[in-house]
Amino acid sequence: MNKPVIVALDVEDKTSLDRLLNKLGDPKDITVKIGMELFYQFGTEPVKELVAKGYSIFLDLKLHDIPNTVYNGMKQIAKLGIQYTTIHALGGSEMIKKAHEGLIAGTPKGKSLPKLLAVTELTSISDDSLANEQNCKLTMKDQVISLAKMAKNMELTV
Repeated sequence: MNKPVIVALDVEDKTSLDRLLNKLGDPKDITVKIGMELFYQFGTEPVKELVAKGYSIFLDLKLHDIPNTVYNGMKQIAKLGIQYTTIHALGGSEMIKKAHEGLIAGTPKGKSLPKLLAVTELTSISDDSLANEQNCKLTMKDQVISLAKMAKNMELTV
Protein backbone atom coordinates (compact mmCIF):
# COMPACT_ATOMS: atom_id res chain seq x y z
CA MET A 1 0.00 0.00 0.00
CA ASN A 2 1.41 3.36 -1.04
CA LYS A 3 1.28 6.12 1.53
CA PRO A 4 0.44 9.52 0.10
CA VAL A 5 3.09 12.20 0.07
CA ILE A 6 1.78 15.46 1.55
CA VAL A 7 3.87 18.56 0.95
CA ALA A 8 3.18 21.73 2.95
CA LEU A 9 3.14 24.83 0.75
CA ASP A 10 4.21 27.14 3.56
CA VAL A 11 5.70 29.87 1.38
CA GLU A 12 5.50 33.65 1.47
CA ASP A 13 5.17 34.54 -2.20
CA LYS A 14 4.11 33.14 -5.58
CA THR A 15 7.70 32.88 -6.84
CA SER A 16 8.58 30.57 -3.94
CA LEU A 17 5.36 28.64 -4.52
CA ASP A 18 6.14 28.11 -8.21
CA ARG A 19 9.73 27.11 -7.40
CA LEU A 20 8.55 24.52 -4.86
CA LEU A 21 5.87 23.13 -7.17
CA ASN A 22 8.39 22.73 -10.00
CA LYS A 23 10.50 20.48 -7.74
CA LEU A 24 7.63 18.16 -6.81
CA GLY A 25 7.09 16.21 -9.99
CA ASP A 26 3.81 14.75 -11.23
CA PRO A 27 0.85 16.48 -9.53
CA LYS A 28 -1.19 13.29 -9.62
CA ASP A 29 1.23 11.63 -7.17
CA ILE A 30 1.24 14.42 -4.59
CA THR A 31 -1.11 16.00 -2.09
CA VAL A 32 -0.27 19.60 -1.25
CA LYS A 33 -1.24 21.22 2.04
CA ILE A 34 -2.42 24.80 1.88
CA GLY A 35 -2.50 26.45 5.27
CA MET A 36 -3.58 29.79 6.62
CA GLU A 37 -0.48 31.67 5.47
CA LEU A 38 -0.93 30.95 1.77
CA PHE A 39 -4.74 30.99 1.83
CA TYR A 40 -5.09 34.29 3.69
CA GLN A 41 -2.47 35.96 1.51
CA PHE A 42 -3.74 34.81 -1.90
CA GLY A 43 -7.29 33.55 -1.30
CA THR A 44 -8.82 30.78 -3.34
CA GLU A 45 -6.86 31.38 -6.56
CA PRO A 46 -3.89 29.09 -5.74
CA VAL A 47 -6.33 26.37 -4.67
CA LYS A 48 -8.23 26.62 -7.96
CA GLU A 49 -5.00 26.67 -9.99
CA LEU A 50 -3.59 23.61 -8.21
CA VAL A 51 -6.85 21.67 -8.55
CA ALA A 52 -6.84 22.47 -12.30
CA LYS A 53 -3.26 21.11 -12.54
CA GLY A 54 -4.34 17.84 -10.94
CA TYR A 55 -2.99 18.20 -7.40
CA SER A 56 -4.85 16.65 -4.49
CA ILE A 57 -5.47 19.47 -1.99
CA PHE A 58 -5.38 19.37 1.81
CA LEU A 59 -6.85 22.75 2.87
CA ASP A 60 -5.75 23.15 6.48
CA LEU A 61 -7.69 26.13 7.86
CA LYS A 62 -8.82 24.51 11.14
CA LEU A 63 -12.28 26.11 11.24
CA HIS A 64 -13.62 26.70 14.76
CA ASP A 65 -16.71 28.89 15.13
CA ILE A 66 -20.42 28.62 15.79
CA PRO A 67 -21.95 25.66 13.91
CA ASN A 68 -23.85 27.72 11.31
CA THR A 69 -20.77 29.76 10.41
CA VAL A 70 -18.69 26.59 10.02
CA TYR A 71 -21.47 25.05 7.90
CA ASN A 72 -21.37 28.01 5.51
CA GLY A 73 -17.58 28.06 5.44
CA MET A 74 -17.38 24.35 4.64
CA LYS A 75 -20.03 24.73 1.95
CA GLN A 76 -17.75 27.22 0.18
CA ILE A 77 -14.62 25.14 0.79
CA ALA A 78 -16.25 22.06 -0.77
CA LYS A 79 -16.92 24.01 -3.98
CA LEU A 80 -13.15 24.35 -4.47
CA GLY A 81 -12.70 20.67 -5.31
CA ILE A 82 -10.34 19.87 -2.43
CA GLN A 83 -9.79 16.40 -0.97
CA TYR A 84 -9.15 17.15 2.73
CA THR A 85 -9.99 19.95 5.14
CA THR A 86 -9.77 20.53 8.89
CA ILE A 87 -11.81 21.72 11.84
CA HIS A 88 -11.01 22.00 15.56
CA ALA A 89 -12.58 19.17 17.55
CA LEU A 90 -12.81 21.62 20.46
CA GLY A 91 -15.73 23.19 18.59
CA GLY A 92 -17.83 20.23 19.73
CA SER A 93 -20.01 17.61 18.12
CA GLU A 94 -22.65 20.03 16.80
CA MET A 95 -20.01 22.11 15.02
CA ILE A 96 -18.42 18.97 13.56
CA LYS A 97 -21.82 17.74 12.38
CA LYS A 98 -22.56 21.08 10.70
CA ALA A 99 -19.10 21.11 9.10
CA HIS A 100 -19.86 17.73 7.55
CA GLU A 101 -23.29 18.91 6.39
CA GLY A 102 -21.69 21.99 4.83
CA LEU A 103 -19.27 19.81 2.89
CA ILE A 104 -22.17 17.69 1.63
CA ALA A 105 -24.15 20.79 0.61
CA GLY A 106 -21.20 22.38 -1.20
CA THR A 107 -19.71 19.40 -2.99
CA PRO A 108 -20.54 19.62 -6.70
CA LYS A 109 -22.56 16.74 -8.17
CA GLY A 110 -20.32 13.95 -9.40
CA LYS A 111 -17.38 15.02 -7.21
CA SER A 112 -16.06 13.22 -4.14
CA LEU A 113 -16.91 14.58 -0.71
CA PRO A 114 -13.80 16.07 0.93
CA LYS A 115 -12.53 14.19 3.98
CA LEU A 116 -13.07 16.14 7.20
CA LEU A 117 -10.17 15.89 9.65
CA ALA A 118 -10.57 16.94 13.28
CA VAL A 119 -7.62 18.65 14.96
CA THR A 120 -7.62 17.82 18.68
CA GLU A 121 -5.07 20.03 20.44
CA LEU A 122 -2.35 22.11 18.84
CA THR A 123 1.21 20.93 19.37
CA SER A 124 2.03 24.38 20.76
CA ILE A 125 -0.24 23.81 23.79
CA SER A 126 1.69 22.69 26.85
CA ASP A 127 0.28 20.68 29.75
CA ASP A 128 0.50 23.84 31.85
CA SER A 129 -1.40 25.86 29.24
CA LEU A 130 -4.01 23.11 28.93
CA ALA A 131 -4.60 23.15 32.69
CA ASN A 132 -4.33 26.87 33.42
CA GLU A 133 -5.60 28.55 30.25
CA GLN A 134 -8.16 26.00 29.03
CA ASN A 135 -9.04 24.89 32.56
CA CYS A 136 -8.81 21.28 31.38
CA LYS A 137 -8.26 18.75 34.14
CA LEU A 138 -7.12 16.02 31.74
CA THR A 139 -3.53 15.35 30.75
CA MET A 140 -2.67 16.34 27.19
CA LYS A 141 -2.68 12.69 26.16
CA ASP A 142 -6.11 12.08 27.70
CA GLN A 143 -7.52 15.31 26.21
CA VAL A 144 -6.32 14.35 22.72
CA ILE A 145 -7.76 10.85 23.10
CA SER A 146 -11.06 12.23 24.40
CA LEU A 147 -11.47 14.68 21.52
CA ALA A 148 -10.40 12.11 18.93
CA LYS A 149 -12.90 9.56 20.26
CA MET A 150 -15.69 12.14 20.23
CA ALA A 151 -14.96 13.00 16.59
CA LYS A 152 -14.55 9.37 15.54
CA ASN A 153 -17.70 8.20 17.32
CA MET A 154 -19.81 10.65 15.31
CA GLU A 155 -19.55 8.24 12.34
CA LEU A 156 -20.34 10.90 9.78
CA THR A 157 -21.37 9.44 6.45
CA VAL A 158 -23.03 10.63 3.28
